[in-house]
Amino acid sequence: MNWQNLPLQSVTGEPFDLMGALRQVPDTQAVEFGLQTAPTRQVSAVPVRLVVLRKSAAATEQAQKRARQEAQKKGRKVDPRTLEAAGYILLLSSVPAEQLSASQVLELYRFRWQVELAFKRMKSLMQLGDLPVRDPDLARTYLYAKLLAALLVEDLTRNFLSFSPWGFRLATLPQPVANSGRPI
Repeated sequence: MNWQNLPLQSVTGEPFDLMGALRQVPDTQAVEFGLQTAPTRQVSAVPVRLVVLRKSAAATEQAQKRARQEAQKKGRKVDPRTLEAAGYILLLSSVPAEQLSASQVLELYRFRWQVELAFKRMKSLMQLGDLPVRDPDLARTYLYAKLLAALLVEDLTRNFLSFSPWGFRLATLPQPVANSGRPI
């Protein structure tokens, strides 16, 4: 999630100080906050878990650089909070902690990230964005050939492309205990 996408509050309805909470997150350890979405006229509050992990220095620097470039491209000044939040992975989950631990949420995100990168590579490197043919049989043959080539490329590159978006591997994390807006 983006730090400003969704207003969050404690389960008792008090505003949640996201930036203050981020500053409490230790290096290489996931922290979880039991919160809820801020209700609107159309949608009532939804209980959520915010899983936060501090990025490595290199991953933070890269994310801050992207934020600066994006702001410059749009002719805006980058918000200092955006630069600060760029140093963290922020994941929102509605799955209870009893069913999915913070480390499992992060690992599922890491896996999803790998799938996204694989599709991006296939679309750009293998030109899978558009089919150059209209005939269904020829289109199917074209897709099968491209997917076979993509599988071979993935098999050859699997080891060096498997990385975590926060810049390091997670150690096994303890099971969280739910609370009301304080780190778990």
